[in-house]
Amino acid sequence: MKRPLAYITAAWYGGDSENAEQAARYCRAVYEAGYAPICPALYMPLFLNDPVPQEHKDGVDMSRDLLRRSRVLVVCGHTVTEAMKNDIAVAQRLGITATTLEHFDRQGPGTAPEPGLTGAPMPSLFEAYITNAGKYAEGQLVGETLKFPTSTQEVQALLKRIGVDGVRYEEYFITSFDGDVLGLYDHLYEYASLDELNHLACLLSELSPEEIATFEAVINKGDHTSSVAELINLTQNLDCYEFFPGVDDDETLGRIYVEEMEMLDVPENVLPYFNFEDYGRDVRLNEAGHLAPGGYVRATGEKFVEHYHGPEDIPSEHKVFAFPKLSIRERLAAYKEVSGRAAAEPSKPAPEQDHDNR
Repeated sequence: MKRPLAYITAAWYGGDSENAEQAARYCRAVYEAGYAPICPALYMPLFLNDPVPQEHKDGVDMSRDLLRRSRVLVVCGHTVTEAMKNDIAVAQRLGITATTLEHFDRQGPGTAPEPGLTGAPMPSLFEAYITNAGKYAEGQLVGETLKFPTSTQEVQALLKRIGVDGVRYEEYFITSFDGDVLGLYDHLYEYASLDELNHLACLLSELSPEEIATFEAVINKGDHTSSVAELINLTQNLDCYEFFPGVDDDETLGRIYVEEMEMLDVPENVLPYFNFEDYGRDVRLNEAGHLAPGGYVRATGEKFVEHYHGPEDIPSEHKVFAFPKLSIRERLAAYKEVSGRAAAEPSKPAPEQDHDNR
């Protein structure tokens, strides 16, 4: 019997060897419950150098892809870290059952756990590290992570903590992005508007798992990715694309077109000798289709309609940017700090006049 996949998430606090031993115990418990355990912590440290930013990002991407393929997420241990919360949020968004290891064991071998996990957070779609631009120019990196969708209150609180209060400092930029929508962070930019980012996140949160998968395939193809505005419009034009999940090579594509869609009449006695890979490649090239990590995507020919033209089209409930509200005492302290900073700056010497200008 083919075992369904179960993704294991846990708090990993020890060294690589201690984490591997703990992961192996969790995997054994999941295996005895009738599932095929998936635990990136067990093997990714063997070939990835996590302190290297690109390798850390690659590890997150590979882990997310494995989670998407799983039937259940198993939360192990009694501590829930931010990374585990993100795994739970992804599982909820994709309709993957999340359960604890203790509850998993009580279900018995091969029995699907009951849906839901108490205490699970509301899912976020992506996050951005908001940086104080003024402090950065002074040689200090001051910033915090903001998760989207967000609210005006959360934005104001974050800006106040990093000193962007409209008095001391007024400008910010985004140092980095991360998130659960595969590949999205590669198409977001450092000076993106918080209102536009939140509008995009709200629209993405309304999509079904199937629509999210189509969105991911289209941006992997490179269509409509030059700005946040284009990404916003893409969320409202997914009917312009057709997505075939699980199709990851030309041979599979060729078999679907011949055997399932019957796009080509191939006699039964010829089928064993038919080159499905070559046919699938021809189909992909003729349709200008694309093999994305999650499947094959092609345009349907429907007209792409530009619904979003700029910030004026953002609904008021999706607008979140506002400087923090300061009390009179806080505002006076801010003005005093700005004045002191200006007074401390060395004055520029007056340019010397030559003899002719005297």
